[in-house]
Amino acid sequence: MFKSLYKRLSSRPHGNLLREEHNRFIEYIKSFEAQGIWNENLDNRIKSLAKESFDSQLNRSAGLYLLFEHSFIYKQKNPSKYQTQLRREMRGRFPNLVDTLFFRIIFSSVNNQERDLAYLIVDLVWSKYTDMVGNSKNELLKNYKYQVDKAAEQLKFNQLNRSEFRSTVKYEVSRLYEYLCLSMGQAKISEWLQEAYQLLADNYQFLDGFSLLIGILPEPLLNEQQLSQLSREQIHGVLLEKTEKLEETNQKLQIQIAEREKIQRELAQSAERLYTVVENAMDAVVLLDASGRITFWNNQAETIFGWSSEEIIGKKFSEHIVPPDRKEILDRGLDFFLKGQKMPTINRRFELVGLSKEGKLIDLELSIGANQIGDEVIFTSFIRDISDRKRYEKQLMDARDKAQKASQTKAEFLSTMSHEIRTPMNGLYGTIEYLLSENPREDQRESLKMMKHSAKGLLVILNDILDLSKLEEGHVEFDQRDFSIQELCNRTISTFMQMADEKGINLTLNLHQPIPGLIGDPVRIGQILNNLISNAIKFTDEGSVELSVECLGTSNDSVNVQFKVIDTGTGIAQADQERIFHRFTQIDNYGKTHLRTGTGLGLSICQKLLQLQGSDLQVDSSPGKGSSFFFKLSFPKSTQRIAQHPTPDDQKRDLSGVRVLLAEDNQINQIVAKRFLVKWNCEVDIADNGLIALDLLAVNQYDVILMDLQMPEMDGFEASRAIRNHKDSHMKRIPIIALTADVFPEVKEKALQSGMNDFMSKPFDSEKLYFTIASNL
Repeated sequence: MFKSLYKRLSSRPHGNLLREEHNRFIEYIKSFEAQGIWNENLDNRIKSLAKESFDSQLNRSAGLYLLFEHSFIYKQKNPSKYQTQLRREMRGRFPNLVDTLFFRIIFSSVNNQERDLAYLIVDLVWSKYTDMVGNSKNELLKNYKYQVDKAAEQLKFNQLNRSEFRSTVKYEVSRLYEYLCLSMGQAKISEWLQEAYQLLADNYQFLDGFSLLIGILPEPLLNEQQLSQLSREQIHGVLLEKTEKLEETNQKLQIQIAEREKIQRELAQSAERLYTVVENAMDAVVLLDASGRITFWNNQAETIFGWSSEEIIGKKFSEHIVPPDRKEILDRGLDFFLKGQKMPTINRRFELVGLSKEGKLIDLELSIGANQIGDEVIFTSFIRDISDRKRYEKQLMDARDKAQKASQTKAEFLSTMSHEIRTPMNGLYGTIEYLLSENPREDQRESLKMMKHSAKGLLVILNDILDLSKLEEGHVEFDQRDFSIQELCNRTISTFMQMADEKGINLTLNLHQPIPGLIGDPVRIGQILNNLISNAIKFTDEGSVELSVECLGTSNDSVNVQFKVIDTGTGIAQADQERIFHRFTQIDNYGKTHLRTGTGLGLSICQKLLQLQGSDLQVDSSPGKGSSFFFKLSFPKSTQRIAQHPTPDDQKRDLSGVRVLLAEDNQINQIVAKRFLVKWNCEVDIADNGLIALDLLAVNQYDVILMDLQMPEMDGFEASRAIRNHKDSHMKRIPIIALTADVFPEVKEKALQSGMNDFMSKPFDSEKLYFTIASNL
């Protein structure tokens, strides 16, 4: 019912004829550009319409006509006469355009204007409501139309006066408003109602019946939108229109003496209501004459600036409200406007610093509107104190800067501590691994294995802390490379086979079916599996631990895989199963034989790594019956044939004839690395810093360079750049492998950008170091 009204308003029954007539109407309006009635508002409205679709132009052209009419007739001595003539000419020139309902409202009586506007503002809101909830017939809406029609009919036959008619419409609008608020929420309905009001204001603000809309807006909406929001668009226009009609009204009063007191009473009540709205607006409302002197000053202006109305009325705005350095700019802008030049601040919001009575600087948001009344210009200013907002913004900026500084300090601390801990760890771990490779006595082997296990434990703790830091800082990046699930799982199981054998636990791998080559990050997946298997072995005293890998489904380009680690250990109580994923959390229900060890970070890190890949780590466990940790991931299929890398037992480690330059400033690390390189039959030269490395490269030919990053005199980054920039072609191609205790992603990225080919962290694994050198050769 109401939606059809809006469709009729937007329709164009005459097709191309209406479009042609509308174009002639625009040209007709523009033909007055050279006359004295032309103003910037008309110019801006026509330019704005030109950018819109024809439908939008047609709906908003009524507003253009009323703006033109308003500008035209108030230049004449008898506005009413010229308004009648102008509208008669419009009917003759543009009959199809005038026949559209957006225009037809203009040519209706005031009573019909108010009735149709009451229909339209509700229809615009109801259309949005039905768009969201579907087509809905509502008895409340039917009753609204019935009550408005009935009240309009009673007004026509003088059974209601205009004030009673508007009260009836306002009551019915409020009922609809409350109903819609219960359904959609007050904020959304208020927003729609305000948008509908603004659309109608854009078209009909100069229409006699338009003032109805101001009176029927629900009070909760006015309170929520802060009365000043309504007045910014309309209130100064309504005040000016009432003032302009006062003289004509007084002339009529001389003829209609019997009605004088009634009309005066209505005018006084209207003025009082408008005055109350302005006086109690949440923003300062200040009126200025053409010379920039203050003619009106509301309560909020007194609150913001400290000047009372009696003190400030008649004073120059620029001399009392803005700092001295802004006075000349403001005066010059008003003067330019009065001389017909554009003032960029007119009808725009901008921020500036104001001045209170006590000389205190105030952060303000200001908008200035200008209206021509006869030969006089009145400037209307709406001013808001934004000191609290500015203070809050500064606090946010300060807090952000502090947080960034703290984050940077934390990253630098972790980087430094990582380097300082890993450097001696490299000497310790490497020495232990070297001694184990030298066929020690059995009693010595057992001691060395315990030392290696403890060193690995320390390294796990260090890696957990660094991983947690990287996750919190958002520095984790996932590789996308070809890999084999089978090879990854075989390597993972072989890593823990000795640990399982020492506890007498059966560790198995169950690949349910062959899985093709995939694309993903095998290092991160291996990190998750290592953590889960390590925990399973740690908390299983007898029985088995199984890594189960199952393909859940495939498509043309992807594979869904489920990983599950199953143990027969002590299990986890239901109440603790959520807590185990929290940081630094260790639970006590593992039995007396288990001591709480580790950082309590492993499962938390696994969960975060999976969540970053769109998955979750889940657990199924019962005390005394074991646990099952599982997760699912989807991988793109690889189009490459995945080569199986040889294990250490598949080939003898021999790098005979390879000449290595080791750039390392720490003597212990020099000794550890050199021992392995010599064991693999390499020729090794050592440089204590980057400068010595460059000197050695100038006189010797090397096959590969192992480059520390942090060294005195010249660090590894600078040395690598110097090598890559050398004119010798061999220097540009020689493989450079970073061997460093700095493990943060930004360090690795910087190393690669400086010209290095590969990256290894300390403490290094001898197997990985061997294959890294071999692959780069």
